[in-house]
Amino acid sequence: MKKMFIVSAIMLFAVGAMTSCKDSVENGCKCTIKASYAGQSDSREMDVEAEELKAEGYKSCSAFAADAEKEAKKEMPAGASVSVSCKGK
Repeated sequence: MKKMFIVSAIMLFAVGAMTSCKDSVENGCKCTIKASYAGQSDSREMDVEAEELKAEGYKSCSAFAADAEKEAKKEMPAGASVSVSCKGK
């Protein structure tokens, strides 16, 4: 019983570590920006360097994506949609 608990705990920590690495800004973030307006849609990818993210105080790519999406929505005309998603490199 103890052995099963220990193995389960180790697996849980391993999965948590793998998930957090995907969102880490340590190596920068790879972001995808999708926008649509008046029947037209566009998708772009961009790399954001770790130094830039750290200088701005970001600790995760998802936090950067949320702020970037919020700012992009301010710039978009009414009726347009935009989404930003980022993951660690």
